[in-house]
Amino acid sequence: MKQGLQQSVYQAIQSIVTQLLNEKVTQPIVDDPSHKLAVDIIKNCAEKLEPAICIFLSSCIFEKDVPVNELKKLHHKVILEIFQCAPQMLLAVIPNLTHELLSDQVDIRLEAVHLIGKLLAFSNLRLRFSDKSAEVRIAAINAAKVCYMNVLSGNEAQEILKSLEGRLLDFDDKVRLQAVHTVCDLAKSNLGSFPTEMILKQLQGYETKDYCEKCSKGTATINTHYEQIPAKLIVLCFDKDIESFRPQNMELIFAEELFPSSLSPKERATHWIEFFSHFKQEHIKALNTIFSQKRRLQLEMQAYLSLRAKKAEPSEEMRKKFCGFFRKMSTSFADTSKAEECFETLHQMKDNNIFKDLVDLMNEETTYATCRMTRDSFLKRIGNKHPIYNFCKVLSIKCSHSIFNWEMICAILESHLSCRNELISYSEPACVLLL
Repeated sequence: MKQGLQQSVYQAIQSIVTQLLNEKVTQPIVDDPSHKLAVDIIKNCAEKLEPAICIFLSSCIFEKDVPVNELKKLHHKVILEIFQCAPQMLLAVIPNLTHELLSDQVDIRLEAVHLIGKLLAFSNLRLRFSDKSAEVRIAAINAAKVCYMNVLSGNEAQEILKSLEGRLLDFDDKVRLQAVHTVCDLAKSNLGSFPTEMILKQLQGYETKDYCEKCSKGTATINTHYEQIPAKLIVLCFDKDIESFRPQNMELIFAEELFPSSLSPKERATHWIEFFSHFKQEHIKALNTIFSQKRRLQLEMQAYLSLRAKKAEPSEEMRKKFCGFFRKMSTSFADTSKAEECFETLHQMKDNNIFKDLVDLMNEETTYATCRMTRDSFLKRIGNKHPIYNFCKVLSIKCSHSIFNWEMICAILESHLSCRNELISYSEPACVLLL
């Protein structure tokens, strides 16, 4: 402060500073004229402010163990704000962020990944795709999406896609899932120039239901690339390293995720006939495994419901029979011990309509529409707050003829008979399998 400053100016500065110190700075201030004033000052005085700002920000990055004030905790926000109005001031600061990327603390690496993603410094961000923390790898994928949306083409875009491709085979389920979602989003945003090879490679790493949206309005348009998805998926049943695609879970994917619920049986049949053109012996073997497991559950459930309906006097022998049913049926679930407990809980319920709904779900003459209504009724009786609600949701799928029912089989047979010469190479095996 210069000596001899006019008293009015001195008092004005004192008043402003006092008010600032007494105020709690919140996000809305960013939109106020004060923010615009600060931006203009930084732009006009960048050369003079740069040394002091660089020293301050570097100390925030390197001196993590030193007690800090509130402003130092927000140094990433400060960097981002300055980057937007005077990026040249940060030439000496941004390289120092690699220190945070190499930190032993996950939260520090995570924050650094988010910041660098926003700054579009992908060369440093790329190193975090192989970070030992799954959370950091997911953050790197999200940041890469932002980067790609800003560049879309060129070498940098190719590097981004290459890094994402590697995460499609990540050993962590959550990372693979995030990579799949990101690739789908990027493909939809730039479908014309997005490499189809990337989509096909994605299918080998994880499942996707994006293609079904192509026919969600009932157009039933056949796309060869998308129709290969079930063949890519179903062989994962035999991959012991991927629990998500064991036969117990694969049934749920084929029943619930493959098509929009609004798709008619005829349109489903059209797609299934096309699916079979890509099926080989290993695919049919996997599908048979799913159907066999489903049928075993239905038979055990029918036997259980039949015994329960007799309302015999409780006895040790009766209890053992019920436990035997629960044990056998639980093998159709990913977590057998938990499923067995849930069957026990379900057995204790007093509402007989719950068990009547299960009988109706297994009726082979039930249509898709009726099946959906019965499932809704069954789950409503259970109540979405009940601890076994999610279990019952899965059980209702497994009990019903959710993948194929009589409507589907009729539609496939009709299609086969009407186009015998064109479809005989793969519709006949399909018909034999279904029958």
